[in-house]
Amino acid sequence: MVKVEFLIDSKIIGTGLEDSLVAGILIEPLQKMYPGFSDWLLPCLSQIKEGKRVLIGALDDRDLVGVCILKYLKNEGLEINTLFVKLEFRDQKIGIRLYDQVLRHARDRGQHFIDVEVPVADLILTGFFVRRGFTEVSRNWRFGPEYALLRLALT
Repeated sequence: MVKVEFLIDSKIIGTGLEDSLVAGILIEPLQKMYPGFSDWLLPCLSQIKEGKRVLIGALDDRDLVGVCILKYLKNEGLEINTLFVKLEFRDQKIGIRLYDQVLRHARDRGQHFIDVEVPVADLILTGFFVRRGFTEVSRNWRFGPEYALLRLALT
């Protein structure tokens, strides 16, 4: 049975990209969609340890099979930086369980909205958030037209 929980275990976060279970499941698939992803992830792991970001993980025994990384925004909101589930676990509603944990966390902290950026080309992920009430706020082409991002918000 896969458990979804907040993670602060240093063995899962690691001290660098080489020994991080988080980096182990994220870098290969996400580097293709987000140029510079590994450069972003290393300081992000440090910020999780410092409490500036939140890591919610899905664990199958001791294997990390899904991850959600949150960032606190200055204006009483949360930003979902990453929501990822390993391909072979995607039929088990783990993404929904990770997202439900995000909602509980936002409610418990009194956060007023949740933001997320998704690749315009990723219709599955975009649909996931739209079905949960997110609406388009803006589009971003900072990585070029082939990597356009859609900013969605839930208020």
